[in-house]
Amino acid sequence: MEPLDVTVVFDKIEALRLAMKIAFLWHSKAKAWAEAENGSLVFYWNAVSGAHPLPVALDADGASELAIAWLRERPVAAYGPEPDHDGDNCKGFRISNGGPPITTGKERERYAIVAVSPEWVEYHK
Repeated sequence: MEPLDVTVVFDKIEALRLAMKIAFLWHSKAKAWAEAENGSLVFYWNAVSGAHPLPVALDADGASELAIAWLRERPVAAYGPEPDHDGDNCKGFRISNGGPPITTGKERERYAIVAVSPEWVEYHK
């Protein structure tokens, strides 16, 4: 069985929590974390080179709370340039368990559960 591919871009915290629960269905505990080259927070199900061990293993709920706190501390510059369009933007997030930064070509990618990154969410008219 292959793991479920999850990508969510949104600005509501409850959506982050739900997406994390889905992402953690395959590997239910994170034991390490790292900040990827693109500034994403990546959770790993095993200790890997270049990642920091967590003091306790985190389930989806614990990882969600850490990700929420981490996102709140991100400076506006971490979101990149604000999109220019006919509508509104707000600070949100991207959660993904595939693609960059998970597929970096590095040995540790096979231990990644999910990556969380700051992202502008666009609301078009």
